[in-house]
Amino acid sequence: MERFELIVVGGGMVGASLALKVAMSGVRVALIEKRPPAEFEPSSPCGLRVSALNRSSESLLETVGAWPELMAMRSHCYRRLSVWQQGGSRTDFDASEVGEAHLGYLVENDLIQRALWNALEQSNVALYTPDSVVELAQESSACHLKLESGAVLQGALVVAADGADSKMRSLAGIGVTGWDYQQHALVVAVKLQQPAPDITWQSYVESGPRAFLPLAEEQASLVWYHYPHEVKRLRSMAPLKLAEAVREAFPDDLPEFEILNQSSFPLKRQHANHYVSGRVVLVGDAAHVINPMAGQGVNLGFQDVIALSEQLAAVQPDEWPQAAQAYERKRRGANLLMMSTMDGLYATFGSDKMPLRILRSVGLWAANRATPLKASALRYAMGLPLI
Repeated sequence: MERFELIVVGGGMVGASLALKVAMSGVRVALIEKRPPAEFEPSSPCGLRVSALNRSSESLLETVGAWPELMAMRSHCYRRLSVWQQGGSRTDFDASEVGEAHLGYLVENDLIQRALWNALEQSNVALYTPDSVVELAQESSACHLKLESGAVLQGALVVAADGADSKMRSLAGIGVTGWDYQQHALVVAVKLQQPAPDITWQSYVESGPRAFLPLAEEQASLVWYHYPHEVKRLRSMAPLKLAEAVREAFPDDLPEFEILNQSSFPLKRQHANHYVSGRVVLVGDAAHVINPMAGQGVNLGFQDVIALSEQLAAVQPDEWPQAAQAYERKRRGANLLMMSTMDGLYATFGSDKMPLRILRSVGLWAANRATPLKASALRYAMGLPLI
């Protein structure tokens, strides 16, 4: 039996960053991952799943040693953000309004994970991969995990970072609440006919948002939220026909492009009823799945990492269950607030009723002119402290 202070189950972006962060304090950390990320191929097209990393997430990745690895691969820095309702009001945010050089980076999820794994492979974290958990046993003083490989691990604390369909959450007996939004997101990878601009935007119509996410190497990701039957229809189109449909539906600000690839996924909300059960604690998508409208999912997961690692660092491993409870008190309410805020925006922007259309127009008009309020909103979205 191998003994560790911390065992992280799930080596995605959130789990890998947590393992690195906690290991920096000198404690023994193990990471279990069923499918390690593929090596980076510079000639490969950009992936379909993309995250907008804010400044707080950037700082975490720098701290754990993954940021230089990521910058050595590919990323796209954006300095401006635009939000508008089609045919109506628009507000623009610029990093210079809060004295910052940029708002964040748009990066493929696969590359974030790969950069973290490059750092893991140079760290003292014990990697169990490819492997997975088949049994969990909790005692008052430790957790025991039996792995598919036959290995048995003991830890003072086990972190479930194994995604929305978390097996560890089920083994720990933690339930979830949530619902399906009855919409899907069509994601289209495109090749631009000009260098990618430094702006990302979202346009809102009754059927859902449409977003433009510029990427490296003159590529971009287009995200089209629509009803499931419409997404199915769009996915059945030949590339040229789909490109025509995108040009007709998206605002005129969309640069010229050609389609490289496309995919889709359903939109849902999910929140764990508890973040802690005994010596098992949930982080990232295992704890919360948010409407992806504002691209805050990975940033919320990284905020979990920061909060949990700070709580663990403040006490000895034999007090980690209490530290995990403090983490839950800090993060569950904050995550719930963000989820509810996104739902409110989703409901407001997703309605074509006249009162709400007027409210949206007034809100966007006011946001453009209320400088302190606009600056505070921008700093919050960037993960910077409010001043």
